[in-house]
Amino acid sequence: MSGHFPFVLSLSKHSEPFFSNLLAITSVLSGRRIAIAALLLLALFVRLQTLDQRPLWYDELYTQRIAKYSAISEVWRAAERDGAQHPPLYYLLARGALSFGDGAGWLRLPSLISGVLAVWGVVLLGGALIGWWGGIVAGMLLAFSVYAIEYSQEARSYMLLVCEGIYLHYFLLRYCRSGFFRHLLLGALMFLAALYTHHLALFFLPSMGWLICRAVVCRDLEVITSQRGRYLRSRRRIVEIAATFLAVLALYYPQLSNTQLFLSGQYLVPQQTLVISPQTLSEVSGRWGNSSSWSWLYLSLLFLGIVPIIRQGGGFLVLWLVSPFLCYYLVPFSKFFDIRFLMPALAPFYILVASGTIALARVADKVALRVRGRTSITSLVPPLVLVMLLVGLSLSTYREFIRLKVRCSNFAFDPKIISIMDGFCAKHLILNSLNPTDRYLLKTQDSKRGQ
Repeated sequence: MSGHFPFVLSLSKHSEPFFSNLLAITSVLSGRRIAIAALLLLALFVRLQTLDQRPLWYDELYTQRIAKYSAISEVWRAAERDGAQHPPLYYLLARGALSFGDGAGWLRLPSLISGVLAVWGVVLLGGALIGWWGGIVAGMLLAFSVYAIEYSQEARSYMLLVCEGIYLHYFLLRYCRSGFFRHLLLGALMFLAALYTHHLALFFLPSMGWLICRAVVCRDLEVITSQRGRYLRSRRRIVEIAATFLAVLALYYPQLSNTQLFLSGQYLVPQQTLVISPQTLSEVSGRWGNSSSWSWLYLSLLFLGIVPIIRQGGGFLVLWLVSPFLCYYLVPFSKFFDIRFLMPALAPFYILVASGTIALARVADKVALRVRGRTSITSLVPPLVLVMLLVGLSLSTYREFIRLKVRCSNFAFDPKIISIMDGFCAKHLILNSLNPTDRYLLKTQDSKRGQ
């Protein structure tokens, strides 16, 4: 027995670092899961709290009429009505939700689930680009955004589109880095679902093209070092991508005529385009960031986060963000405009703001390292204060949102509500054709001529 004791002692001595590292990794992973689960529960809570406190407004009543009082075949044909503005996927999901119960809450259930899943997707995508803490910060900004909460409580397809766009880019990024065909397949399915959700899904094409080009080049695959290996893998990826998206096009073919009808329809006004100006950017960032007074902070963090995220292979986020703005600036669009038409850019906005926050944390860490010769816990104070400020602004606006929700549902035209709540009451009014605070964002042919 004594002869075996040294062996057992040496085995335990060598295995101790392994088990300690394993326990450390397990505890970190458990901590991350707990943090993500808590964030998702909070996101669900703030969306459930006022889900059915306001009555259905005009567009939601249209959704109810299609989903509740129409057969499935008529739901499919509903995409051809109303100028073919909305594809049928949300109507089908709403019809499925209404089979469990009747009421505004059930009709809005697909948007509610999409809003919570969008928070999870932002955490995953942000974590893949700027680290786990960056993903958590981006998820917190989206979870407590009053703008996102409002559209998570609306029986329309906008939040579903945002959710699909997030997972579309996440799976394509995973395909770039892993090369697994299943990630490409999931990304293609998300894009197909987005096309059947809203025509705004076409804004995802530039950022998707960026990721697909990166996938073809194969520079993200560290396991391939030889030029011939990259060439062979590139050929294989070209075949995979071509076959996958040809299948997407074939599956989208039944809806293609409706898209053509919409793009050539009466809702396009050749004289109307979007103004790209500092005032426009300040207005949009103020609404997405819950505070027009602090819009400069969100814009500063956004621009600060661009360079670090590009270095991490996130250049597609910039394309994803600017595509709706540039399109509306260059191409005439609908006879009325609402900021919700820029919603495809919502997720990259929060991820870039989180990237700027993490970049600020790294700067504080480097300053502490130079001044004291070592990193210090005090270097975390500036970014933590900044995150608390951003979330605090969101929660403060959310409290005002809760207080004024009933007044908004009763068609109260209150300028304070308009300024705080992104003009949500304007769409509950007869003036739903154009949000009054959006008028200066537009330029017409007369303004171009100086008239």
